[in-house]
Amino acid sequence: MEHYDNDLHTCPYCGYVEDTPPESPIHLFPGVLLNERYIVGKVIGYGGFGVTYIAYDCVLQFKTAIKEYLPSEFATRMLGQTNVTIFGGNKHEQFIDGLNKFTDEAKKLAKFHSEEGIVKVSIPLKRTIRHT
Repeated sequence: MEHYDNDLHTCPYCGYVEDTPPESPIHLFPGVLLNERYIVGKVIGYGGFGVTYIAYDCVLQFKTAIKEYLPSEFATRMLGQTNVTIFGGNKHEQFIDGLNKFTDEAKKLAKFHSEEGIVKVSIPLKRTIRHT
């Protein structure tokens, strides 16, 4: 998420090659614009309940990270899409419960915005979610 010469197709800072798809088909493609504000970069971590991306805030003009709630046992995404599809039945309820806990954690962390060593948290992104 650094500026470099448009003639280059490989980032001289991190080695990312333009148009390289994400490692997993459910991850967002680098270059996707979220909320008309954040440019998604490559995945910097993922686990059972979410994905963390490096990103760029076009409004405040700085690098940031986006943590996405995307538990693979309750939801999925089609390759190249940004919308999340939640599985039906009990999986839907579990997804919503987990999403509420994820949001509550973000709100708690946001209260520590001036503490050294704690990541600054900004507003959660609103997403389109489909139910199956």
